[in-house]
Amino acid sequence: MPSTADEIRKRFEGATSTEFPSSKPPESFKIPWVPLDWSEIKLEGPYKSPNTTDMNGPTREELNAKLETIEAKMDGRISRIEDSIANLVKSNEATSSQIGSLKTTLIVTAIGSVIAIVGGVAAFNATLLGNMVSAMGAGKELGATLEASRAQAASAQQLLEQIRSEREVQAKTPPRIGS
Repeated sequence: MPSTADEIRKRFEGATSTEFPSSKPPESFKIPWVPLDWSEIKLEGPYKSPNTTDMNGPTREELNAKLETIEAKMDGRISRIEDSIANLVKSNEATSSQIGSLKTTLIVTAIGSVIAIVGGVAAFNATLLGNMVSAMGAGKELGATLEASRAQAASAQQLLEQIRSEREVQAKTPPRIGS
């Protein structure tokens, strides 16, 4: 890789020559219209190519016709843009009305949900209260039954004591013979 500007310049100078280092190029390889030495080009005044002829500017009618064509194209484009904006506005209005009905649906659903939740909690509380009242009534009945059982057990205990005392008395008295 070349490292200095002089080496790079030497390489490019060799590239502009028409001779190849190893052999002569074929005749088809030469490009006749490319000058090898820039001093051969002589410019007098503005540069004119031999293939270019002088052109007249467009006439006023040609310029007007071109401007009218451009204006008609732009009018069509603006018309399409206006139509697109009008359709966008209509779509926006329809979306706004749908959002309004969506708000109503959302509010009604929220209120219905709150009522259902409150009703569910009330029903749960009523069920719990009913169960507690039933349990309390059953407890009272059980208490009365328990009191009756205690009273019955006490009377049975008294009877048992009475029977025991009678047996003790009978056991202490001798049996009667022949009566």
